[in-house]
Amino acid sequence: VACFLAGLSTAFSALGAAVVLLLADGRDARNTFKEVDMEVCVFFAAMFIAVAALTNTGLPAEGWGHIAPSALLSTPSGAAVACVAIVVLSNLCGNVPVVLVLASAGFVEKQSGVPAETSWLLLAWVSSVAGNLTPAGSVANAISIDAAKAVGGQGPSFAAYAAVGVPVT
Repeated sequence: VACFLAGLSTAFSALGAAVVLLLADGRDARNTFKEVDMEVCVFFAAMFIAVAALTNTGLPAEGWGHIAPSALLSTPSGAAVACVAIVVLSNLCGNVPVVLVLASAGFVEKQSGVPAETSWLLLAWVSSVAGNLTPAGSVANAISIDAAKAVGGQGPSFAAYAAVGVPVT
């Protein structure tokens, strides 16, 4: 939090927090590194590579170009269209990839009459909330479901998850 308040980049803030926590832990850092879930790290790396590859095809920009005229945040109906699009896309692809893809497709730049900060905040908030709708909506959901399975459970069914996710979202 201190790094963010100081205006430092997200990457530096995360690295700074990791260093502070490693030092505060007091254990040999090698022990902590052994506990890092490399499967999750590989998943995230692959996700970012896939998003970059998809973005480079130009398909997201072309697709959003068709939706953007109807998804202007400056009108109530446009804001509703934008929110529905973000929720649907987040639950098809995951909320983090959707933010990255929409950012590259010009989601914020195509919002006339709305400050860029407002557009970014809406994208962040709606995609975050959308991640609660279904198991596919957020990587955190997949990690939690996998953890439940690893301790001998089955994890929730799609219907059981949706029974909680739909009203929360």
